[in-house]
Amino acid sequence: MRVNEILYNYWNELRNNRRFPDESEIDAEKIHNIWESCFLISYKPELSKPLSFVYMGKKLISAYGDDVHEQEICEKLLYPNSEVLHIETEKLIVSGEPSNFDGEFTNKTGENVRYRAHILPLGHSGEDKIGFILGCMGWRSY
Repeated sequence: MRVNEILYNYWNELRNNRRFPDESEIDAEKIHNIWESCFLISYKPELSKPLSFVYMGKKLISAYGDDVHEQEICEKLLYPNSEVLHIETEKLIVSGEPSNFDGEFTNKTGENVRYRAHILPLGHSGEDKIGFILGCMGWRSY
C-alpha cells in the first residue's frame, strides 16, 4: 500500500463519521512506518501567514538534498515556490475535503524530484473547523 493510502485509511478510521479528526488524536506510533514521509501544517487564519509547518519527516527532508535546513524546505514547499501545495491547501480549507496532487522540483543537489502528495484536514481542540493539515509525500528522484 502507498503512503497516501495508509495515511488516508488511518485518518478515516480516526474520523469515525465526523468531518475530520482532531490533531490531538494523531499518534505517530500508529503510523510509524510512514511517519517520516508525513508533514503537519498549522492553520491560523488570524495570522498574516496562516499556514506554517509544525512537523516534517526526515524522508521529506532528504528529498531536498543533504545540506538543507528544515526551514528552507518548509518555505520551498509552501511559499511561493509550490503554487500547487498552496492552491490545494486553500481548496482543502474551504471544502474540508482531502486532496491528492503531484508535481516536481529540482533539489539542492540538482536532482529532479517527482512527488505525489496527499493532504487531510484536522480539527483543533474539538472544534468543527480546520486547525491543522496532515499530509504525506511519496517521491522519486531522477
